[in-house]
Amino acid sequence: RNQRLLFTWMTDEPEAFPIIAKYISPEDFTDELYRQVAVRVFEKMKAGDYSGAIPYFEKIADHKDSEKLLTECKNIISEEKYQNALSLLEEGKLDESLKVFGEIKDYKDSGDHIETIKKEQKYQKALGLMDEAKYKEALEIFKEIEDYKDSAKLNKNGVKGFGNNLNN
Repeated sequence: RNQRLLFTWMTDEPEAFPIIAKYISPEDFTDELYRQVAVRVFEKMKAGDYSGAIPYFEKIADHKDSEKLLTECKNIISEEKYQNALSLLEEGKLDESLKVFGEIKDYKDSGDHIETIKKEQKYQKALGLMDEAKYKEALEIFKEIEDYKDSAKLNKNGVKGFGNNLNN
């Protein structure tokens, strides 16, 4: 039971792993299967490779709480990707952020972020088309994303504001 709890703690709190590793080694696990897994998991976690630890939890899938440990490890990876995607989004790296959110689309509100990023990309494209005097194309995009930012206003005012230029 204590061995399972330690694995759970390591996966729940990966930042605690360096502290745990100072006092506990794989040899401290008395259950042979846990010891074998601990050797590999410690190697991977020391290297910061949490995704590399997953196959070892899968290896002991029929052993006590390994399914829970596997899920927790996957959640840690998803959270790391989520935080990375948020950072990329804050930096304005829409394509990169969209790619990472796409890898974890069912995690937290990643799906909402994906939708917002796609709208922002369309919005930016429409603004670029406006700058190029391609008003008709821009207005079509603003119509698609009418619920995003000031797209509805730009679409509504665009028809009046650009008049005969809509042929471009």
